[in-house]
Parts: sequence; structure tokens; C-alpha cells
Amino acid sequence: MDNKNKEYRLVIDSPARQGLMNMLSGITGVLSLSFSILPIVGLVSLPTAVMAIVFGFLGKDQELRKFGVAGMIMGASALVVQILFVLLAVLGTLGLFSRMAGMFSL
Repeated sequence: MDNKNKEYRLVIDSPARQGLMNMLSGITGVLSLSFSILPIVGLVSLPTAVMAIVFGFLGKDQELRKFGVAGMIMGASALVVQILFVLLAVLGTLGLFSRMAGMFSL
């Protein structure tokens, strides 16, 4: 048997992998939303939120589409929560420093 003529390919359309992207989108969406409300671990939610959105977009034509849509919504929500937390942290830090500067001026 000639090894040069063998064709290697990834079978994405197999029945076992039909809803894989949507399932991954749902899982990473739940993880990103869960991690986004934690103070320091929230940084983990940024890449997982992006992965949830990308997996949901890639799996939009596969089975288990509801998981993909839910994952995309949870990923987007996690991004919004993280952006709000960062803005609140920055504004709180600036407000704290401005109060401290006024406290020590003569």
C-alpha cells in the first residue's frame, strides 16, 4: 500500500461533532460569566468570553444552536460586566487619589 496517496482530513461533519462548537460556546459562556463577577479571577473571563462568542458564531449552522446562542449572550454579558468593573475601578482610583491630593495640600 502506497503511503503517499493516503488522504488525511479532519472530519468535522461527523455525527459526534455536530454540536461541538455550540456546546463549547455554552460551556465557555457559563465560565466567563461566572468568572467575570470575581474580583481578581475576572481577568480569566476576558479570553473565555471571546472564545464563547467565536465558538457560537462558528457553530451557528450546526445542531444544538440554542447552546451557541446562549453562549454568545453569556460571553457578551461577561465582556460588559468586565468593562464596567474596570471602569468603576479606574474611576474609583482616580476619585480616591484626587481626594487624597486635596487632603494633603496646605
